Amino acid sequence: MYKLLLISKYLRRKLAPLFAAVSVSFCTAMVIIVVSVMGGFLGLMRTTAKTLTGDVIVQSQFTTGFPHYDDLTERLDNLEGVELATPVVEAFGLMRLSNNDQVVQVRGIRPGEMSRIIGYEGSLLWTGQDYADAHYGDLDVATRGKIAERFDLMLAGKTLTQPALMQVLLSDVAANRLRSALQEDAGLRDAFRPTLGALLLGDREGRLSDELLRTWLAEPEAEELVLLRLRGTLLLDPGLLDTPGFPAFDDAAAMVIGVAVNRYQRRDREGQYHFVDPETGYINSAAGTRASITLVPFSPRGELAFEPVRREIGIANEFKSGFYETDQNVVYVPLGWLQEQLQMQRSEDIDASTADPFTGEGGTVSITPARVHQIVVKAEPGQDTDELAARVRRVVEAFSEDHDDVSSMALTTITWEQKHGALLGAVQNEKGLVTFLFAIISIVAIVMVATTFYMIVLEKTRDIGVLRAIGAPATGVLGLFLTYGLAIGVLGTGLGVWFGWAVVTNLNHIQDALANRMATLVAVVAMAFFAALAVTVAVAVLRRRRQREFSIGAGVLLFFAVCVLLFTGVYYGFPSIDIPALASTDARIGWRMWDPQTYYFERIPDQVEWSEVLWIAVGAVVSSVVGAAIPAIIAATLNPIEALRYE
Repeated sequence: MYKLLLISKYLRRKLAPLFAAVSVSFCTAMVIIVVSVMGGFLGLMRTTAKTLTGDVIVQSQFTTGFPHYDDLTERLDNLEGVELATPVVEAFGLMRLSNNDQVVQVRGIRPGEMSRIIGYEGSLLWTGQDYADAHYGDLDVATRGKIAERFDLMLAGKTLTQPALMQVLLSDVAANRLRSALQEDAGLRDAFRPTLGALLLGDREGRLSDELLRTWLAEPEAEELVLLRLRGTLLLDPGLLDTPGFPAFDDAAAMVIGVAVNRYQRRDREGQYHFVDPETGYINSAAGTRASITLVPFSPRGELAFEPVRREIGIANEFKSGFYETDQNVVYVPLGWLQEQLQMQRSEDIDASTADPFTGEGGTVSITPARVHQIVVKAEPGQDTDELAARVRRVVEAFSEDHDDVSSMALTTITWEQKHGALLGAVQNEKGLVTFLFAIISIVAIVMVATTFYMIVLEKTRDIGVLRAIGAPATGVLGLFLTYGLAIGVLGTGLGVWFGWAVVTNLNHIQDALANRMATLVAVVAMAFFAALAVTVAVAVLRRRRQREFSIGAGVLLFFAVCVLLFTGVYYGFPSIDIPALASTDARIGWRMWDPQTYYFERIPDQVEWSEVLWIAVGAVVSSVVGAAIPAIIAATLNPIEALRYE
């Protein structure tokens, strides 16, 4: 019992132990904040990497790809633990967009299947409403709504299920052909006039005369506006493509590009992209425009047997994956279209030497199967990725044995972690290094506790002698100071865990306040601090006047308690606090510790991993006990007689 009484007395009346507890608190909070933020970034990167890649990938070692992929895809679809498998073609190409040339990775996909595997649809940025508001902002809301609805139904960056129709309706070629046809065919003008009237005159569409329409179509100075309105006409009523007299179109593809592939796109201060730049009013998005891609096909034997091909293709949307390298370099196109450009589609060749020499008919037909570079596999929920990869390897081996033109050495099966192992490993190592460095810095807490207890041992040497003289054993004195260190460790660690959790979970709010209202925040926090100090001094003076005890330790505890109470009020009331005199200063001295325009994650991770916090807390408490161990041993080994004589 005497141990608890003495510990309570020392905590209430001595300032040095409280400083030791505060040092433990700050060191604990510091390590928790660092581990949580670094772990949060690692978690975001792992989630993004898995989302981009799928769970397991079967990939070819060669640029030519591998054939019979439909058979392998079917086998994998039927494998236990597999939810879906889809083929992918990959190639590098030279892309020209808005007179800028850049090398991009072109990925041919089946969009519907890819959406189920990697959430492709959810990464797309724009909708039909974005397109309609940007290009047809001068029209009434109802008309823009109709255009947006048609845009979404046809593709508009949702599923890429009808890229041919999408490309037709958004192409200048289609608009120019429609313009020529309308100028020449009065019947066609009659069919298109109601829809054109909705775009040109809004509710006054009935006043659109044939003469006015022909004049408008022939206006050379307004060509851009004319073509824009004609594309809008097709969007409003794509069925007009079947109108007699309107020329037919060949099917064409459309692609979705990474948002950073478009060099005109830029983020605002919050790290967000916009279809239309809110500052300049210019259209940033490339959706609805065209680009050209130059690709180099390879023969099935890996030879450069074909000339490079250059194709123009429409841009349907832009995507944002979360990996800047992907968003800066990757574009998605329909799988079949890319196979055709790379000469990887199924083909039939006739051996002329075996054909009839007179008619040229007959001959041996050789079939070259279509090829792909990868098959991406999605695991069922709860399925272990490594175990699934092992089963997939066995399926791939059996597939290779059944097809003579597929070597088992040509196909590699890897998990998403193996594919991104170098990047994730580097971030993991950085997290471990930073955590280790801050843990080393936190040794100051051990030193602080050891110094504090050594001073207490020196100060309380006579008390220790009295305890030993009245029968307290050496182990009792040792236990007293170790328990004292434990109490400081528990108190400091508890405050540190709370403080670390409060900072991590509010990092983004703190950053917003520092960026937008720093002067106001500093002023309010300073007022709360001095208010807490004034309350503490007032209580101390009042108790002294009433001849009541008020120790320094109690004053420190009261000060911190009032600070926590006032800061909590500041936190919840800060959005509504307005100090007019500081408004101009707020705009000048704002500071962002995490700039979304520079870093690709818009928000700082604000999740606390409690399993790691538990180990940090245990380490902090143990460190406090270790810091108290040497002074405790010194106190326990003091000679009672010498201790009583100590001055």
